[in-house]
Amino acid sequence: MALLKKPLILQIELSDETIENQKIFNTSFTKPSITNIRVDSQEVACQSDLEKLQVLGSGSEGIVYKVRDKQTSMLYALKVFRGCHPADKEIEILRSMNSPSIVGCRGIFEESIGELGILLEYMDGGSLDNLVKTKGSFPEKTVAIIAFQVLTGLDYLHARKIVHCDIKPANLLVDKQMNVKIADFGVSCKVTGSEDSCKTYAGTCAYMSPERFDPHTYGCNPFAGDVWSLGLTLMELYIGHYPYLKPGEKAESTALMFEICMEEPPRLPDLASESFQGFIQCCLQKELDKRWSVSQLLGHPFVLSGRSLALAAQGIFEETIGEVGILFEYMDAGSLDNLFKTNGSLTEDIIGSIAFQALTGLDHLHARKIVHCDIKPRSCIFDIPYLKPGQKAESTALMSEISMEEPPSLLDHAS
Repeated sequence: MALLKKPLILQIELSDETIENQKIFNTSFTKPSITNIRVDSQEVACQSDLEKLQVLGSGSEGIVYKVRDKQTSMLYALKVFRGCHPADKEIEILRSMNSPSIVGCRGIFEESIGELGILLEYMDGGSLDNLVKTKGSFPEKTVAIIAFQVLTGLDYLHARKIVHCDIKPANLLVDKQMNVKIADFGVSCKVTGSEDSCKTYAGTCAYMSPERFDPHTYGCNPFAGDVWSLGLTLMELYIGHYPYLKPGEKAESTALMFEICMEEPPRLPDLASESFQGFIQCCLQKELDKRWSVSQLLGHPFVLSGRSLALAAQGIFEETIGEVGILFEYMDAGSLDNLFKTNGSLTEDIIGSIAFQALTGLDHLHARKIVHCDIKPRSCIFDIPYLKPGQKAESTALMSEISMEEPPSLLDHAS
């Protein structure tokens, strides 16, 4: 059997933990060097500016804390590595990421005592692993939304030749609005085009694809491993337990490895829709040429249904005739434009209140690098400050006046 051709390639780490936490590691590891560790969007100057609030998780590599910026009170997650920290690849990947589907890197610190800290976006809903263990299985519609969100993130990664290598419920984080983001790039790799880029054994054994264990038999496509892992992950969310095991059952890593490679992939219960079952089958094909890619899966009916549900949750509706509708909050007093055209000029106190509220909104936008580009000029006078009441102007003339003349003064419009 091809799986036994090179038994010394793998070093299996066994523990008393549940199988989803047991990992397989590449034995050929060289200590990396950390260089140029800051990120362009460093939100916190140094690690001492952060107050540790609680431990979110821990492992052999380090600890993840929930922290608060002492100056701004913003919450973050701080991943701290101690001693020999193999984090250079993770930092390189995080520094290049800018996607709403990926947990964002907000800063990187290297302390004189040998600690390395990665400051990350804080996801206040925890992980999907915690949710399925505490709340139970997810309804199919929720799984469809999650599938769409994770595939959007994987599409972003794969387009940049990055393979996550460890997709599982514990590495998919959510906020309280159930926005799902991909996290933990500790074992991720960048595909260089060489055959060696396929030979990575780092990751969580339970979610590895057959070709990760036995490339001699199943071939090599590093991106396809993420698809297999996602299929198992979504099955687990739907049935409430790891698909290869019965509820509460534990398995030894080697036995599970053989089952993944030699047995048929697990199937969803008959209760699941045909669309969902078809999607899972597309993910869990052992033959690489039959397993769908991320870009193909984004067009699958199950994922398209999740996309529509996700957009509807944001108030965006797509019609089959090509129309797109966006549902907004209803503001029953109308616009300021209508208000002062019907009721006349506004008092200075009201203008002050409006200024404060508008600046609060602009501050929120600008902090996220968003420029509105169409804030209309309104003040306590009846009409546009460059014109007299009732006067109209041609656009070119008005542009010239704005560019060449002094800005208008409130005194010019005083009664």
